[in-house]
Amino acid sequence: MIRIAIVEDNSIHRERLERLIPTVLKEPFILSSFSKCYDFLETLKSEEAVFDLVFMDIEMGENSGIHAAKQAMEICPQMQIIYISQYLDYISPIYETDHLYFIYKPDLEKYLGHAIKKALTVISEMKSGILEISWNKVKFHIPQENILYIERMLRITMIYTIKDSYKTSEKLPELMEKLKGTFLRCQQSYIVNLRYVASYQRTHFELSTGKIISISRNYQDSVKKKLSELISYF
Repeated sequence: MIRIAIVEDNSIHRERLERLIPTVLKEPFILSSFSKCYDFLETLKSEEAVFDLVFMDIEMGENSGIHAAKQAMEICPQMQIIYISQYLDYISPIYETDHLYFIYKPDLEKYLGHAIKKALTVISEMKSGILEISWNKVKFHIPQENILYIERMLRITMIYTIKDSYKTSEKLPELMEKLKGTFLRCQQSYIVNLRYVASYQRTHFELSTGKIISISRNYQDSVKKKLSELISYF
């Protein structure tokens, strides 16, 4: 299910997009529309919705769609932005932020299909590398490539990334089923992302951050086998 937001203060253009999107997007989607940047950002902050794709008008009255997109990406980095505008003067300023596409409103029918097709490809690739977890009924979407290691402590699992840490109640076996091949269980309480292993000894890993994670005796043979398989593969 693709989750889409339209942020457009002009009702005519907003309704036009609402009519056109179903004509080019043939897979299931949920569409939400906002006439104000503030309402869109508050929805993101409240975790009421996490969007895969956003159609962002650049000229939003007193507000800047570019500034709103920058704030939105800080909240939801995996979100894809398609800028729409009545004015071509904004082509240069949009490069201040990450975005997928720019559509000049008079050419909306011509380029909407191309933009959505590109968005679906990127979203599909990103979702295959995203770990979705929840904590206190709030969902988090974590790029797996950013995960350093995962630690189980009593009834809480801590996920440590390059910049942040997250909590979840999910157990390590459940998380291992979701994770890609660079992750390795090295003891009852730890999963390590081999991307960040700086050195390996039979009894421990040292991560690029300097963190030392021990390898329990019960896991030493399976760790060695997994590493050998990866070395052979590459």
